[in-house]
Order: sequence, then C-alpha cells, then structure tokens
Amino acid sequence: SGRNSIQFSEMVMLDFRYIRERSFLFDLKLILRTLPLLLGDKNAY
Repeated sequence: SGRNSIQFSEMVMLDFRYIRERSFLFDLKLILRTLPLLLGDKNAY
C-alpha cells in the first residue's frame, strides 16, 4: 500500500493534494494506477 514507505508528513501532503485536485478524472487516474497493484503479485501475503 505504500503506507510504510513514506513519512507521515508526506501522507499529509498527499491528502492536501487530493483535496486541491479532487475531480472525477483525478479519482479515475488514482483508480487506474491502483488496479495493477491489486491484481499484481499474488504472493504478497
């Protein structure tokens, strides 16, 4: 998920960016970037 690979301050900055840039297209872009991670490595757990 990336939660362990970034600092808390970076997470906050990403949240602020999401709030500033929120739109249907931005959400769609995030979903499309997330799908390969969800469907990727089957040996993650």
